[in-house]
Amino acid sequence: MKSDLLADIWTVTRKEGREWYVTRTWVEIGALAALLIVCGLAGQPLAQLTGMELTSLVVWLGVPLLVLATFVGDIFAGERERHTLETLLSTRLSVRAIVIGKVTAAALYGWILVILTTMPGLLFASPALPRLAGPLAIALGLALSLLIAFVGALCSLRSPTARQAHQLTVSFVAILFVVVFALLVRLGGSAGHMSNAASMATAYTQLVGILLGADLLLLLWLVFSARRVRLFLAK
Repeated sequence: MKSDLLADIWTVTRKEGREWYVTRTWVEIGALAALLIVCGLAGQPLAQLTGMELTSLVVWLGVPLLVLATFVGDIFAGERERHTLETLLSTRLSVRAIVIGKVTAAALYGWILVILTTMPGLLFASPALPRLAGPLAIALGLALSLLIAFVGALCSLRSPTARQAHQLTVSFVAILFVVVFALLVRLGGSAGHMSNAASMATAYTQLVGILLGADLLLLLWLVFSARRVRLFLAK
């Protein structure tokens, strides 16, 4: 039974990834790639300009996750508007597999964007950048991608239109990054420096753990909320 559920989730995840790819032109994909590369390269100069090493993390995480926020609001509300959700629900796939598969695809999309943004920054980073900055950005990127995917899916389930779901998700991401940045500054020091590698790793591990705990709670809430009627009617 579990193997069937996992197979169905993977089927939905692949479907979402394939649809994203085929509905984008090469110009759109190229523009997105260029934006991510520029943001990745700009992280370290901005950190030097502001005097806060945490600025690199904020840039590497902020831009790709904002892109994710504009995408994830469409996963249910958009399909409902296009009347394609009925077709998906008429298949043998369970509602649970559909919901988890869509959220998994969105989270992977966001995490891949974070990795693509972080890599150029690490390749051309100055020696002053802490070695743990890259792994921390990728770990935080995974935790935040899951969080945004879950919240965006909940907004998409409950919003009558995709536009409203987008607005709610982007607003959440904006507030989230203010909170996360404040926590990063507090954990890394009032000046935003990350010179102590051991204490930095401990503090950031705790933050990632908190975010993953929130992800688990949202997953349970999302699965509980994903009744068939709620895919059509926002409450």
